[in-house]
Amino acid sequence: MINPIIPERKILAKAWLFWSIGGLFYLYEMVLRASLSVMAEDLHTSFHTNPQQFGLFASMYYWAYTPLQIPCGLILDKIGSRKLITVSCLLCAFSAALFGWTESLSVAYAARFVMGAGSAAAFISALSLASGWFPVAYFGIMAGLTNLLGAIGGMIAGKPLVVLCAYMGGWRGAMMVLALLGLVLGALTWLCIRDPLKTEPHTSGSHLWLRLNSVIRQPQIWLIGLVGGLLYLPISTFAELWMIPFLEGSCEGLSKEKASLAQMSLFFMAGIGGPILAALAVRLGSYISVLKLVAVIECTLFLLMALASFLSYPVVIGLAGMIGLVFGGQVLVFSVVRSQISGKDLGSAYAFTNALIMGCGSIFQPLLGKILQISWSVMGGVYADGVPVYTGGMYAISILSLPMGFLLCWVMLYWVKDTYGQKTLSDKNPIKAET
Repeated sequence: MINPIIPERKILAKAWLFWSIGGLFYLYEMVLRASLSVMAEDLHTSFHTNPQQFGLFASMYYWAYTPLQIPCGLILDKIGSRKLITVSCLLCAFSAALFGWTESLSVAYAARFVMGAGSAAAFISALSLASGWFPVAYFGIMAGLTNLLGAIGGMIAGKPLVVLCAYMGGWRGAMMVLALLGLVLGALTWLCIRDPLKTEPHTSGSHLWLRLNSVIRQPQIWLIGLVGGLLYLPISTFAELWMIPFLEGSCEGLSKEKASLAQMSLFFMAGIGGPILAALAVRLGSYISVLKLVAVIECTLFLLMALASFLSYPVVIGLAGMIGLVFGGQVLVFSVVRSQISGKDLGSAYAFTNALIMGCGSIFQPLLGKILQISWSVMGGVYADGVPVYTGGMYAISILSLPMGFLLCWVMLYWVKDTYGQKTLSDKNPIKAET
């Protein structure tokens, strides 16, 4: 799927429509992914989990999402976005309904796993639609806008989801509403999205694996994928799972509603930060310089966030917003990939990069839970009504693992080539998209 240079107005209107629907699926997937944070207390009560079990429960999403990135990339290159997104929406709807219905922790684990499988194609499908229907010059903007839709999904998983849970009588009713929305989105995808025409002949499965192999054999893709994973920790590990419990435990008297507003602040500013930092990369003529800046600033901000017990609520809101704003630069890792990989391999390249990014989340989510549980044991944790009580100090110890990840990321960036302005084969062979 290769971009036209100057699309006709009719084609450009279709491009916006098709990408918007793909972007809505990414928004929906982010709501599902980040929903556990506001439901944490209710889920602890419903399934009687400790922090390590809860971290594992959340990471089940990534255990499916991460390894399926590569198969989804191959499938995407073979059948296109329309069929893949439709099937994915149905899987998400089924898993959300199963999760809301079950009383069994084992079944809930399975539902969360299937939810991750259904969501695996969301981000790469939206990027593929942007690559296939928009000119190359649009890609950085479209990647930033895709990131913005994901940020909006994260915001919806905050205070709006708290309100929905209350209105529907609990988290189970809210999950049923999300399941229905998945069905509606699947129908909309099937009826509206069209994939660009391909100029290449039908590609066999063996050739697809050869393409993937050509991506995997590039050390730079491994490096930028791992960098992206470490820079994604503010979302995958903090905002999606531990942020609200952390703030409730750290800030005395802070309600779930107020904590969810801090989470919304982070996601909102993440959506704004993507285009701003992309523009900064254009001005500097460098992707890597901006990514290094992101790593250093995020390290500093999380060191401050670990002191939330000593900070006022407005300062915590401000810190959360700054973390989100700086995080927006993380999407530049896909611009690096886009400039290194030819058009025919982009789906596989996006998928492999996203697999590395999400793999970091699957490791750090239960890791923070394990550190929290160890801190509770060592620091003489107590129970309240049979439920363990975690203090701000315990949460701070677990959160400090994130700055270490950002420092590692900063070091790794010295081995990543800055490919700003570099052209790939896809830039040199434009074709006209399907009308």
